[in-house]
Amino acid sequence: SRNFFSSKIPPLKQSQFGATFGGPIRKDRTFFFAAYDGTRQSAGVTEVGVVPTPAMLQGDFSSVSKPVINPATGAQFPGNIIPASLIAPQAKLIASYYPVPDQQGVLNFGRVAGSYDNDDQVFARIDQKLTDKNSLTGHVAYAKRDALVPAVINPFGQLSPFVAINVSVQDTHIFTPSIINQVQLG
Repeated sequence: SRNFFSSKIPPLKQSQFGATFGGPIRKDRTFFFAAYDGTRQSAGVTEVGVVPTPAMLQGDFSSVSKPVINPATGAQFPGNIIPASLIAPQAKLIASYYPVPDQQGVLNFGRVAGSYDNDDQVFARIDQKLTDKNSLTGHVAYAKRDALVPAVINPFGQLSPFVAINVSVQDTHIFTPSIINQVQLG
C-alpha cells in the first residue's frame, strides 16, 4: 500500500523457495535429512528527511530563529548570514552532494529508495543407530542474510550482513527404560 509520505506505491518483489530431502542410507540404521530455504525481497522504501535549503548551503540562515554563532569571535553573524569568504572549500564540496528540497515544511525531502533482504538457510542432519540402546546424531545449520536499508540522503544506506553456523553432535544411550544418558557437543 502507499505510504502516507509517498505520492506513489513503492515496488515490492518477494520470492520464497526451498527444498527438503531425506531418507535411509542403511536400512534401520542410518538416516539423513537436508533442507534449504531461500528468500529474496526487493522493495521501494519511502524515506523522508530534512536537507538544507539552497540559501542555507550558501550560508544564509536568516530563516532560522536560533542565532548562528561565529566560532572565531563568539558573536552572532549579522542577520544569521555567514559570509561566503568564511565557508571552507571542503564545506562547499560536501554541500554539492546534498539534494535540493522537493517538499514544503520541516521534512522537506522525500524519495523512494531501493532496499533488499536476501536470506539463505541450509540444514543437514544424520542419525546413526549404533546398537539397540545407543544412537548418534549430528547436524549442521548454516544461515546467511544480507539486507540493505536505505538512508534518506546517503545513497549507500546501511548494509547488514549476517552469517551463523551451528554444528552439533549428540550421543544417546539407554541404560534401562528409566535411565537415559544424553551427551551433546555444540
